[in-house]
Order: sequence, then structure tokens, then C-alpha cells
Amino acid sequence: MIRMKKTLKIILIVAIVVILGLLGWFWLFPGSSEPVADKVRDFLPFGTGEGVNIPPGDEQSTIDNGQGGQSEPEVKLFQVSKEPVAGFIAFSKGATTTIRFVDRATGHIYDMNPLTQEKTKVTNKTLPKIYEAYFRDNGNSVLFRSLVNDSDMVENLSLALTPPKIISTTTDNLYTVLAVNLRGDIKEVAVGSGDSLFYVAEDSSSIISSTFNGTNLRTLFNSSFTDWRLVPYGNNLMIYTRVSSDIPSYAYRLNSNGALTKILGPLNGLTVTPNSSGGFAYSYNNEGSLKLVAKEDSASEEVDLPPTFAEKCVWSSEKEWIIYCAIPTQNINGKDIDNWYKGISHFSDKVWYFDTRVNISEVLVESDKNLGFDLDAIHLEISPNEDYLVFMNKNDLSLWALKLER
Repeated sequence: MIRMKKTLKIILIVAIVVILGLLGWFWLFPGSSEPVADKVRDFLPFGTGEGVNIPPGDEQSTIDNGQGGQSEPEVKLFQVSKEPVAGFIAFSKGATTTIRFVDRATGHIYDMNPLTQEKTKVTNKTLPKIYEAYFRDNGNSVLFRSLVNDSDMVENLSLALTPPKIISTTTDNLYTVLAVNLRGDIKEVAVGSGDSLFYVAEDSSSIISSTFNGTNLRTLFNSSFTDWRLVPYGNNLMIYTRVSSDIPSYAYRLNSNGALTKILGPLNGLTVTPNSSGGFAYSYNNEGSLKLVAKEDSASEEVDLPPTFAEKCVWSSEKEWIIYCAIPTQNINGKDIDNWYKGISHFSDKVWYFDTRVNISEVLVESDKNLGFDLDAIHLEISPNEDYLVFMNKNDLSLWALKLER
């Protein structure tokens, strides 16, 4: 009996506390439309509990929509073209970066605004099976290379692209195309500054410069050896012997008057990527290990970087000591370059940023982790505004761009 009385007293006290609490609640917050659960949370210690147990690094960056709110999360790595491309260029239209590329199957040319990811067709002249395309730096000239009727004969077609004088909102704004056939014995191509084009003429064993339409021909260098790789080197040209992991290679600077200066070699499996200040990155087979070295200019010290092929790197033109490289996540050795060229080996890359002056590095993207599949990056190029890094995926020749924030 005594226990029952105690129980009734406890129940009565609890009921009184609840009633007083409710009366106080409605006195403090008359007419509030806020959910009760939210009000209760506000009285809890340590705030509302928002963000509790959120793993670090899972936040997505956003861009302001100009209306005081937030837009969709900003996409930093995105696909420009899922279809195979033959070549591309990143150039400026006013203050805006444009990525122009060639569809490999049709030869049609497209522009993408990377900020909006809107695509526009530039030409619809069908030129099938273009396996290489080289753009002038302003995007308005391009060299197409294709095989004639699936034979071993190469056709080299130079196109001059003229934009429409009047931009219409109701019709296709296609560029006018003027095509010129160049010689058929072109073996290796490099694009210089302005309207300059460099190539190896296989039949004459010469390295030649010309304009994009094939005029102003000049022979820079004659050699019985025709297996040269060509890379622009400031106002000059860097040439190096084609790569094999077991054969010594050499790299030279070739200036406009034909003077040849040895830069590197002999080094097995040598590949080189120069910058605009006279420096370069180079990789080679170091007794079975792959070694990558960066040198900002001729007077600076060499800096060792994680192993990758130097042609999977690109230098900043604004800050010549900054270099971006695609570094395979797999173990890579000095002999892998032969199988990589043959298409037997494939890699899954991380894109790295390196400051060679202060030895700072940062991983910008990891393809298999961020995308769920592998990107084997080739032909890396930085836009003139240095706001995008553009590259092709060697696995399927698709085109990608990475937003840079430096």
C-alpha cells in the first residue's frame, strides 16, 4: 500500500512538470511555426549536432550563383569528349578559355566552354579517320593527318578556319574551311609559336619549318637519321632520338639557323619535356628503374620527381618552376616505356602539382579513386590563362579537363 502511494506521487509530480513545461513553452514561443524538434535541439548543449560524424574530406566545393545562394557543386575534373579525339587546343577568346578538339571518326571540330561545359560545332565537313590533329596556338589553323584508304600512305591536310562574320541565334554558326594538301612524307610534327610548323620529312631526311599552309619552307637540319622526336623549346626546337629502353638516346637544341647543341645523352629510354625558360624535365631507364628529373633552367639544380615518363608532364608558362605530371599509381620501371608505346601496358594516373623551387607537391586528382576507372594521361596542355589542364586518356582517346585553382 505504501509503495502504491509513492508511485502515485511520482506520477503526479512528473505530470505537473510536463504541464508546467508546456505552459512555459507556449508562453516563450507564441505562434511559432518552427518544428518542435528543431526547438528542442536548440536547447541541447553543444549546438544542434549538425555535421556530427561527417567524415573529413567529404565536403564538395560549391560556386556562388550570384543570388546569395549556392549552386550545384563545382566539377573540377570533367570529360570534354567521350568520343575519341585526334587532337585539341586550349586557347583564349577574350578572357575566356575555349577547348577546341577534333572528332577522330568524322573530322568534325567542336568548341567547349569549360566553365559552362557547353559544346558548339565549329565545322561539319566530314573527313573520316583522322588519327592526328595539330592546332595552331590561336585555334584557327589545324593540320589533319590520316591514312589514305587504310594504306600506309599518309595524307596531310592543312585547314584554315574562318569564323562567321555574323553570329546568328537561329542557324548553325559554322566556320569557313580552306583546305590545302601538304607533302605526304611528313613523319613527325611539332607546332611552334605563331604560324610556324616543324616536321621531319622522311624522303629527304630533313627537319623542315614552314607555315601551316605549307609556305615559307626552310630546311633546318639534314641527317641520315629520320627517327626524331620534335618538341618546341622556347623560340627553338628540341629534338631527340626516338625512344627504346635498351638503346641510348640523345637530346639536342636546334635553333632557327640550324645550329645543333647537345643537351642530354646518352640515356636509355630518354623522353624530354622542355619549358619556355630553357629548362626541361627528362626521364630515362636508370639500370631498370625509371628516373624523372626536372630542371627549371640551364643554371638551376636538378630536382628528382616521382617516376613517370617526361612526356606525361607539362610546365607552367607563367611560373617556369611549376610542373604538372601524370604519375602512375602502379609500380613503373625503366623498361615499361616500350610496352606503353605499343599499347600493351596501361596506367592509372594521379595528376600531381610540383613546385621545383621549394620542393612542394600536391596530388590534384586520382583517377581510379575519383572516377572509378583509369585515366592514362597523354598530351597534357595548360590553357593560356592557366585555369585548366587538358589531356587525353590513352586508354580510349577521350578528352578531359581539370580546373586549376592556382
